[in-house]
Amino acid sequence: MVDSEALTKIVSNLLANGLKYADSRIEVQATNVVVEGKNMLELTVSDDGPGITKTEKAKIFEPFYRSATTSSENGFGIGLSLVKLLVDKHEGVITAGRSEALGGLMVTIRLPQGVVLSNNTNVVAESEKNEEPMVDISGHECNLLIVEDTEEMLEFLMKNLGYHFNV
Repeated sequence: MVDSEALTKIVSNLLANGLKYADSRIEVQATNVVVEGKNMLELTVSDDGPGITKTEKAKIFEPFYRSATTSSENGFGIGLSLVKLLVDKHEGVITAGRSEALGGLMVTIRLPQGVVLSNNTNVVAESEKNEEPMVDISGHECNLLIVEDTEEMLEFLMKNLGYHFNV
C-alpha cells in the first residue's frame, strides 16, 4: 500500500522541480507497468529545461545538492532527496536522466501495488496510516530548523521528522 500523503508529496515535488527548471514545457506521464511480475505505477515527469550532466545524475537525489547550472534558482536542494526517501520507503525505484523528447531532466518513479490508475490519467492511492518514523537516529537528541515556504510541506516534514528531532 502507498501512503496517499507521501504520494502527494512525491508528485508535488516532481512537478515543482519541473516548473522551476522548465523553459516552457513539462510532460507528465502515468501508467501501470508490470516489472518482474509485479504491478507498478510508473510516473515520469520531463521538462525542457537545462537538464543534468552524467556526473550530476548520481548526485541529484542527495540532500542539499544543487546543480551548478541552476544554482541561481530558488530552493535548498531538498525536494528530490525527499522524493527519493519517500520512494525508497515504499520499496519503489527512482531514476533520472535526459528526456529525449524535451531535452531537459526526466525523473521516473515506480511504486508497487496499492496505486491504481484509472484510464492512465488519474492517480488513486489506497491510504494506510503508518506511524513508523522515516528517520531513525536512535540515542541522539538533535535540533532541526526547517525553513519551508509551503505550509503543507512544512507540516509534512514536521510530522515525519518530529519523531526523533526537536523541530
